[in-house]
Amino acid sequence: MLIRKTFKFISQSLLVLIFFATTLYANKGETLWIYKMAGKNIDASAAIGDIDRDGYLDIVVVTTTGIVIALDGYGREIWKTELEDIVSIAPTLVDVTGDSGLEILVLTQSGTIHCLDGLTGEPVWKNSTLGEIKWASMNIITTDINGNGNIEIITGDIAGTLLCLDGNGKKIWAYNESEGIGSAPAVGDLDGDGLAEIIIASEDTPLICLSHKGEVKWRFKPQSDVLVSGRKREVTAPVIRDINGDGIAEIITGMGFELVAINSNGEIVWSSPIKNRIDSGISVGDADGDGAIEIYATDLSGNIVCVASDGKQKWSAKLGGKARRSATIADVDGDGVVEIIVAGYGGKMHLFSPDGTLEESLLIKGGTNAAPVIADLLGDGGLCAVIPQISGSLVVYRWSPVIENPEILWPEYRGWSSRTAGEYLENKRKISDEIVAGTHPSYQVEQ
Repeated sequence: MLIRKTFKFISQSLLVLIFFATTLYANKGETLWIYKMAGKNIDASAAIGDIDRDGYLDIVVVTTTGIVIALDGYGREIWKTELEDIVSIAPTLVDVTGDSGLEILVLTQSGTIHCLDGLTGEPVWKNSTLGEIKWASMNIITTDINGNGNIEIITGDIAGTLLCLDGNGKKIWAYNESEGIGSAPAVGDLDGDGLAEIIIASEDTPLICLSHKGEVKWRFKPQSDVLVSGRKREVTAPVIRDINGDGIAEIITGMGFELVAINSNGEIVWSSPIKNRIDSGISVGDADGDGAIEIYATDLSGNIVCVASDGKQKWSAKLGGKARRSATIADVDGDGVVEIIVAGYGGKMHLFSPDGTLEESLLIKGGTNAAPVIADLLGDGGLCAVIPQISGSLVVYRWSPVIENPEILWPEYRGWSSRTAGEYLENKRKISDEIVAGTHPSYQVEQ
């Protein structure tokens, strides 16, 4: 009897020791640095790229007062440029001029597109064709939409003009949507012809498919245009991804209180109920490694939901405050398990495991209107989360390097710094390897 009790005591003690050891040595996010801007607010996600060409990733962020700031991985200022206009849109980073260096594209509230040199922050060109944009809802998309080997630039205004420019800021075409444009577009090859389709959304028509020439291919309009509450739907920024593995991309978006998958012909594949409307809160990736894509959506009531590729809900969680932007998806702590990283107005950034277990919560003072950006800023394999705080500072959390090339599935707002929100022209090699190495298409010209 004594031996049995002693064995039981030793077993329980070992379990307690293992628990405390695991807790003690768990790889938790620590503050790497905070960049403070007195009296300045940031209302947009950051962008990541090697702008100074030193082999390490840098950060570009914009303030609502129109200041564009470039920082290195240690939080040191590289340059600062003032645009003298309001900015609520995340910057886009890509080589649009073909000089082998990155340019920064910034869209102001008045509709002016600024192209800045990545090395110096000096103006390269600007285009003032567009009118006013919807606050924090549009993006500048950069990709080769027509297969000619050159990068095109796509963006739009709230009145309904969708503009396509070449890398020098010259107009290629313009499409005018009478219902206006209410969210960021997405780009993807929906029909498998090697050329891009562009998906835009209005308050009345949640999906409009355009060809790479800016011509309407189809419009999707559900039976009911107005919610039960009498309010029109929140316009959701769509995402394009082959979610069922059949080689043909689907469109994932929000319609009222539903998350919806639409096929390439504009027909509903499935819909899944959610608790509130979605802004630009959709991201996708196979986080649990089972070979099937999961869809993650945040809503305006502060919930995150994980939905399987067939539309069945896997789990949901509360965030403590509304969230407008999407989660990012990466193995930040290097434990071999991918995390879903999400933040909003609740004052914390949450890390969930693929089964919905809350792993960690980190302080975000005042909350944020941005998506966390995940990158290896120091070049040692330790991943960082870059998150602007509404309080007017940029905070960077870092996890110690544990394994080589930790998996990164969806590192930024709208997927990448090219803001395509789709797989179009993304290299099929491991995205995580390319991002850690700084060679992913979102950090250089897409091939």
